[in-house]
Amino acid sequence: MDGRWVISTPQMRSCTFGQDTAGTHGQIGYPKPGEEFGPPTREPVLEKLMGYAPIGDLGRGEHVAKLFIIAENEELFDNRDHAILKHHRATGIKKPVTVKGIKHDGMHNEKRQEAQQLALDWFDEHLKNWAL
Repeated sequence: MDGRWVISTPQMRSCTFGQDTAGTHGQIGYPKPGEEFGPPTREPVLEKLMGYAPIGDLGRGEHVAKLFIIAENEELFDNRDHAILKHHRATGIKKPVTVKGIKHDGMHNEKRQEAQQLALDWFDEHLKNWAL
């Protein structure tokens, strides 16, 4: 929900900008499609997160139903500081759902169908008529 953590401390700014520079000079590259890779602090993706802060748009979606699908064992950041906090700050129709037993990438892998079904059910219940 808020990727600005990648520049929130002098150490993280150094890491983020260091990766960006190394990528620009061809010293590191992106993982190949489908390849597993570790936390973003060890991969050349930090610069992509600097401007990612949809939390800033939360207030603009007051009349839009919001579903927060949360990985129970999220390891990249603290759920309390991201999805759970944003859920509490959100107004209107909202619902947090915790997918049990997974880490961050579990939503894209072993629990993908469950996460997709949660999103589809939410869409059908709250958003489908808006899309027509």
